[in-house]
Amino acid sequence: MKKQIFYAAACLSALLIAKPSLADDGQQYRAVMDRAIASMVTVKAVLKTSMKFGGQGRDTESRLEAQGLIVTTDGLVMFSNLPLNPEKLMGPDGGGGGGGEDGNQRFGMKIAPTGFKVVFGREEKEYPAILVATDSKLDLAFVKIEDLGGRKVAPISLDTTATVLIGQEALSVTRLGKGYDYAPTFSTLHIAGEIRKPRRAWILDPGTAEPAMPIYTRAGKIIGVVAMVTGSVQDDSGDAGFGSMFSRGGGANQVFVIPSSVVQGVLDQAKIRAATASSKRKSEKRGMGGGKK
Repeated sequence: MKKQIFYAAACLSALLIAKPSLADDGQQYRAVMDRAIASMVTVKAVLKTSMKFGGQGRDTESRLEAQGLIVTTDGLVMFSNLPLNPEKLMGPDGGGGGGGEDGNQRFGMKIAPTGFKVVFGREEKEYPAILVATDSKLDLAFVKIEDLGGRKVAPISLDTTATVLIGQEALSVTRLGKGYDYAPTFSTLHIAGEIRKPRRAWILDPGTAEPAMPIYTRAGKIIGVVAMVTGSVQDDSGDAGFGSMFSRGGGANQVFVIPSSVVQGVLDQAKIRAATASSKRKSEKRGMGGGKK
């Protein structure tokens, strides 16, 4: 009897030691969230939208507020291009409902973004920025902060990709809106599968995460970046609308986790364009100032 009691106590003790406590979980999650938030910013812009329907045109103005990610020490910011490219969400018929050439004639939409600003954390100060590059395949966009004013930033590194196993836990980090004090928050997800075509990417369960934001392992290593992938073949349903974006049913556009090493290649091209755009911007400002420094 004493041996049985001793054995049961030893097993219970082993279980308590082996299983992480809630406090340990909280510290680990917090560490990942703090690391991610240090590189996150809010991108703001004014969007001028021109719409055509049934031969009638209408222009409206709205404001964009999206999560962005600092990716270089000189203030290059990556964010989702989807708000600037609604045609991709609406599908090949442009959302006209009729499809084909006639559908495109009945309905059209064009968005022209202006006045980009970048905000750090909960600060009120807005840093002017310019749009320097977009990537239509992954729907990523890049703006360059014009003048950091001596501010030190914490860019995230995308040059490596963590080892990924089907079923492993993953973390997504984002911020709430201004109305909720830009409070940081994280979500626990799981790697539910992998695709090989039209490019290598991982499927998330439950399947939604902030576009253009990294997905982390529990240890804080980057798995990849959330991006949209256009399927190489249309599914039988022909559904290419908003609902297919987050479905697993093979819609025209779906959200996946792209290996960060792939995104790094896009970033390298964005850096080149940012340098060119910044140089051109400085020349224009000097010209407007009559050559005065």
